Amino acid sequence: MSTPYPTSLDNGTTLPYPSSTDTLSSPNLASGQDNQNDSVIAIETLLGTNSAQTSPVANTVLTSPSNGTNKWQSITSSFVSGSTGTGNFVLASSPTISSPTISSPTISSPTITGSLGNISAGTITASGAITASSTLAVTGNTTLTGSLAGSTISTSGQITMQSSTSPPSAGANTSGLLMSSTSNFGIFFGSGAPTFTAAQGSIYLNTSGSSTSTRLYVNTTGSTTWTNFTSAA
Repeated sequence: MSTPYPTSLDNGTTLPYPSSTDTLSSPNLASGQDNQNDSVIAIETLLGTNSAQTSPVANTVLTSPSNGTNKWQSITSSFVSGSTGTGNFVLASSPTISSPTISSPTISSPTITGSLGNISAGTITASGAITASSTLAVTGNTTLTGSLAGSTISTSGQITMQSSTSPPSAGANTSGLLMSSTSNFGIFFGSGAPTFTAAQGSIYLNTSGSSTSTRLYVNTTGSTTWTNFTSAA
């Protein structure tokens, strides 16, 4: 059999309709019927058959749920190779994902807020803010130039924060690690003796301290008063 399946749409010129005045000279009806049958068989072989549904349905595509059959139906995850999970497809721009489990991603420059469920990650690199209402577990390194907040955050790798921030002169309450619900309580860093306001009990690391009394300080008043630690040489 030749290739009966069409490669382009036919029209009244390529498939002329005979009129009642046409003179048909020695027509070969059997050959014509053979070609028509071959074309029908080829189309059915390519597209499949389904006696229960023959008309297109709005917002669906013609699919093959099994060999030799077809069906007009909505696209589901079963049509995507290697798909998993349930719900809607996720497209590139502004998707909403509810309570996923993300395993070993590399996340670059995100701003992640809201309830994310559990995140288990190998390496996280973020220049924006990460807020996790559940558990953020990292087995690799965590690099943040933005903020990190969550109920439980654990890592077996190294945490690097504010990697693009130079030690500010005399320190600043925006340079360091904040802890607890107490405002400005944490461990801060800077160059030179601290003069900024922080919560009482906060620690300050002096990157330019050159003597046993200028390397480390503790805030004693909850204001700008810092007392130095005396360390061994």
